[in-house]
Amino acid sequence: MAQAFAGVWKIQKIEGAEEYFNAIGHAEMAKDIANITEVEVQVVGKTVTTISKFEGKDNKVDIVVLDDTTEKEGPDGVKIVSKAYMDGATFRQEGSAGNDNWKVTRYIQDGASISEIIAKGTTLKITMVKA
Repeated sequence: MAQAFAGVWKIQKIEGAEEYFNAIGHAEMAKDIANITEVEVQVVGKTVTTISKFEGKDNKVDIVVLDDTTEKEGPDGVKIVSKAYMDGATFRQEGSAGNDNWKVTRYIQDGASISEIIAKGTTLKITMVKA
């Protein structure tokens, strides 16, 4: 079912970016997310690669293997641990960065990919449509 998320997507709407990034201590990232030109999702077996392309900046690549725990270092040196899995037609990822927990839920609704990222009581919602 992860294959439903594969393809190139354009951001249609971003909600709650300032509140979310202020809450997690990275206020500057609210401006970065506004400069995403497209998001490419590749699905090969259980490996999901997300490539966020920014205007005037390097691409950001995130790779997860469904049902496996992934560990990496965040931009501020904090260890990030997460696990991604499919829950029916919904992609879920739960993890921690230092002492902070977060959750990602992605689903397809009316042909759009909806991502809801929750941390510290705030929600960042991103709606994307196929490019």
